Amino acid sequence: MSALGSALEIIQRASATVDRTASRLARPTAVSADGDTVDLSGEMVALLQARTANEVGVKLAQTVDDLQKSTISVLG
Repeated sequence: MSALGSALEIIQRASATVDRTASRLARPTAVSADGDTVDLSGEMVALLQARTANEVGVKLAQTVDDLQKSTISVLG
């Protein structure tokens, strides 16, 4: 897999995590499917991890883009 593909996968996984977490938090009763209440601190940790992963993916994509531009500049 290319570095750009890896960056996209990281961003997509982070987005999916945010979507799942938001879905759990948006339940009117704030009760999970197994009957437990939603662990707000755990959900916040998941959101922060997703944000960090997204930042890593974006930075990786920017770095790949910069490297490609440099390579084209040197070769072209």
